[in-house]
Amino acid sequence: MGLNDTVRVDKTGPVEEMIERSAVICLYGISGIGKKTLVRMMLEKHSEVYPLICSIEDLSPVPREERQGKACTWYLVRPLEERPYPGLNEKFWDFLRKVPREDKVILATGGKLPEELLEFFWNGVMDIVYPSTFWFTRTETYRYIKAQKSRLDCEQAYRFTGGWAGCLALMVRILRQYPDRWSTKELWSRYEIRQYIRKQILDRLPEDEKKLLQERAAFPRLERELVSLLWEDAQEELEENLFVRGIMVFVPEQKYWYIQPIIRLEIPAVIDEKRCQKAIWWYEKKGYAAEAIECCLRMKDQVRLRECLIRNFTKVPFLPYLPKLDVGRPDTPELFYIRWMEVFFRQDTAEMRKWYKRAEACLKWAERTGRQREMWKEVFFNIAYTNPEISMDEWMGLLEKLIDPGKPIRLYDMPGEAVSWLSGLRDLSELFSKSKEQESHYRKVWFACLSEENRLGYEIARTEYLYQTDQIAREPERALNLLPLQSSWKIRVGILFLMYLFVEGSREKGIISEKMGPLLEFLKHEEDEICRYNSMSLYYLAEARAGEKEHLVRWFRDTGGEIVNKAGKTKLHLMAAVKVHLFLGNYDAARKALDLFLPYVEKNKIWKYWAEALFQRALVEKELGSDTAAMRYLAESFRIAEPFRYVYIYIGYGKKGEKLLCEYREWVEAGTVTVQKRKKKYYYRNVKTMPLLDWLDFIIRKAGKNQGKYLEERTGGKGQEVLTETEKLIFQYLDRGYSNSEIAEKMNVKITTVKSHIYNIYKKLGVSTRAQALSIGKEQKIY
Repeated sequence: MGLNDTVRVDKTGPVEEMIERSAVICLYGISGIGKKTLVRMMLEKHSEVYPLICSIEDLSPVPREERQGKACTWYLVRPLEERPYPGLNEKFWDFLRKVPREDKVILATGGKLPEELLEFFWNGVMDIVYPSTFWFTRTETYRYIKAQKSRLDCEQAYRFTGGWAGCLALMVRILRQYPDRWSTKELWSRYEIRQYIRKQILDRLPEDEKKLLQERAAFPRLERELVSLLWEDAQEELEENLFVRGIMVFVPEQKYWYIQPIIRLEIPAVIDEKRCQKAIWWYEKKGYAAEAIECCLRMKDQVRLRECLIRNFTKVPFLPYLPKLDVGRPDTPELFYIRWMEVFFRQDTAEMRKWYKRAEACLKWAERTGRQREMWKEVFFNIAYTNPEISMDEWMGLLEKLIDPGKPIRLYDMPGEAVSWLSGLRDLSELFSKSKEQESHYRKVWFACLSEENRLGYEIARTEYLYQTDQIAREPERALNLLPLQSSWKIRVGILFLMYLFVEGSREKGIISEKMGPLLEFLKHEEDEICRYNSMSLYYLAEARAGEKEHLVRWFRDTGGEIVNKAGKTKLHLMAAVKVHLFLGNYDAARKALDLFLPYVEKNKIWKYWAEALFQRALVEKELGSDTAAMRYLAESFRIAEPFRYVYIYIGYGKKGEKLLCEYREWVEAGTVTVQKRKKKYYYRNVKTMPLLDWLDFIIRKAGKNQGKYLEERTGGKGQEVLTETEKLIFQYLDRGYSNSEIAEKMNVKITTVKSHIYNIYKKLGVSTRAQALSIGKEQKIY
């Protein structure tokens, strides 16, 4: 859908198909949804059309000689009113019999189709374009806002407008005048936007529909079961009217509906306390904690909010977009845990130390008095689990000392927002890098003192560790065998991550569709936003790892290479962003992401990601011309990784990765750092017992075998290196005559990044000018 003369988001695809088969098209939806823009774009595509604007009453055939030489006529009927049209049925049939088959009629209405015209829809003469066709997707919202060069927060804008084009355009225009004055949240309450919603939409509704909205506005999510619980009369016909207008939105995958968020904010909700209590109970029963909390907030009942938080305390820390909640003194173990997690997510070391001491004091008090002793004990162990100043050995010692094997406790969350169970809220590598006897002992303690899901989490984490240290074969079935019939989405994402790791090169492409595909399809319909986000990130990376890069490049073109996770409370989602940027050769963007990511994993001692991120930073520094910094980062990476002997975190980075590893090995062997003495002709059982140089050699051999896989740089004709996917995309823009600044704008990157890519293109092709590059490109059909 286009919103002005320069920025276009094309939503005409479905309508193009309809207009091929139907004589009449009717556009449903509220003001500002994009009906006019869609028609304008359709007319631009069809230069053979003569457009005629008229009312439904004045509809009459246009003589061929009045078409100004055009092949056909499109009759653009002014918006239909919500009233009877006596005699319209016969008149409309008569009109359609008289006009040529190639002529079309395009109607528009802000509500239901007049009863007199329903027959045309039933007989297949008319097609209806419902409001869902007009809504922008997340990607389209991103592209529109970026193309407008607006500071509007893309994720928040999509979340609160639901992709409503007219409202997005209004917010962008207001913010353009005062770019530093208002936050995205403040824009939602601007007089101009609120009055538009009131005057152009809400005030024009019939009274019965207004009343229904006021009753429903207190409830963020509606399902048939909930509606039947709260109201004797579901008033389905009125709801259907609101769906047709686009004020209510139906989500078919999850079979629920809701009022458009920004419209809901303007509806004076009728708070019925009994209904709200029932809804809170129902939301909690279904596992919709965020909706239950929102309902409490709408009631402005602090007591009920506090009770709701206590019942859902394990979910609250990870709920996205939850407003800051003031529940007073955290005098229960549940509220204490929520407060601790708030401090943990802020990464405030001084506050974490203070609250950890309080947790120790609360545990001693509970042990002494016996009041809520088991609950305080479980909360304390969850707090200690996320405390980066408590080592894994210390934590396991406390577990063995304080927990009765007959009364296992539960870790509320192991991976957090990570896809990896090995490196989630805490890195578990320390459990598996011990001697065989110590590892076996820790396993017995873990299984005796922790819950069943925690035991499964242990097995998933151990499988990943064995993979990362090359102690097991890459067998996707091994991951699937860990998956129980009934399991949480976090378990399923962990399994999906293992399958992603097991995808190696183009020969494994079938795994993606056969194994990962069904699991991904299941996860795509999960309620949790982080689940859907992580699943799609893994799928894109798996395709790239298996050599299928087209989807990844298309994603880059649509989003500018940003992986946005505004709902996230940790930095672990940046791991996918770094890998994507390295794959695409966007080293400046990779460095920027690593600047955010490295401090987090270092502070929280997430060993695997810390070592891998340091290696990635070494690759970035090498490509940006800083060899000394590259060696320094690589030395630090191996210092972190050495106790755990990771292998595969260094593999999959093509020739550049292998070359950097070889340079580092030479540097080590030259005596720059002290190394363990090597044993000649000794065969080690696994990497855990190898001296440093043998471990390095093992990694380099593995990296050499994987050169042609993920992040590869093959050589093409005449010996030159093949361009990366990003360079091919830029080459296409060069061929179209775009300037560097225009390419930067198209791709949503800095002009310096474009220049760097163009320099690499010239270097690979052995040329010094654009004309020479284009000549060779056409000759060799580079893209």
